[in-house]
Amino acid sequence: MRVAPIFSLVSVAAAAAEYCDQGSCDCGECLVDGSCKKNPFKGVVTGDTGGTCMLGFCYGRGANVECSPEKKCMCEDGYFADWGLRSHCKPKEIESCWVPGGSCYAAGYDSLCGAVCATFDWEASAAADNYKGSLCEGCLKKVGLDGAGSSCISCLSTCSPASNSEEASDAGMQWLGVSAAAVVAAAVMAKVAVSRRPSMEGVDQRPLMA
Repeated sequence: MRVAPIFSLVSVAAAAAEYCDQGSCDCGECLVDGSCKKNPFKGVVTGDTGGTCMLGFCYGRGANVECSPEKKCMCEDGYFADWGLRSHCKPKEIESCWVPGGSCYAAGYDSLCGAVCATFDWEASAAADNYKGSLCEGCLKKVGLDGAGSSCISCLSTCSPASNSEEASDAGMQWLGVSAAAVVAAAVMAKVAVSRRPSMEGVDQRPLMA
């Protein structure tokens, strides 16, 4: 079981300064004194979820995890283990959001709201925009870290891999285009077939009596 480091309580003002403010910067950058600069935080993450798979599978660890020869639940290539009590694997693209010093780490684990925000689905919130009004946001506001929560959503939105979804969307649109063309072609063929059918006008169409 991986447990987030326990920090001594510090002032809210000091805590609020210890995270990367995403602002409108590119992934891997932080807003510092009004300009975007390379993320100065060099936190370390690993692929070890802390789980074991003695029975041959990793129960409750989510997707993108595999059982190593040493019977450890390890993240697949391209993923890292988050800081949850039951650590899951997240894509490497959003690693800068979750390393110690990252805004998601600050809001989700390194704060007085860890009990509420550590279980909050940040990635889903970034996609669905449901952070506003959540219990996590309410708690972070009370301790002066609501900026970290908003920055986390911005970081995830900026860094999350979008190419796969865009490719899937493009492929879906192409499939829809092919399907639509096929439907139109089928309709045309059916109409042609009907137009070529010999007319039955004037022909007795009553069924023959046995």
